[in-house]
Amino acid sequence: PSVLIGGIVLGLATVFLTGPACAMALRVCGERESIAGFAEASTAGNAIQTPLAVSIATGLAAQENALAYQAIVPTATAQISISVLLSAILCPIVVVLVKGRSRTTAS
Repeated sequence: PSVLIGGIVLGLATVFLTGPACAMALRVCGERESIAGFAEASTAGNAIQTPLAVSIATGLAAQENALAYQAIVPTATAQISISVLLSAILCPIVVVLVKGRSRTTAS
């Protein structure tokens, strides 16, 4: 259950924190449409670096710490998998909702 909850929290945080942050960054850079920020807010875009980060952390850690990192890899992999699935489902829905809202405010 804790792996599932961790994955769900990770997926929700990715969509609902990364999406607005990316949209705000696009606005700051002068883009009139910020819908792409919400479209980019999926775990798949962020999760690709996780194995690299874990391998770097394991390689730099002392032996006892390296074993601790290796022990959490299965849990982290499961949480990332859940997050990827959840954000893959939520991202298109959020994009449609944001786009619909921007059409009504533009009219």
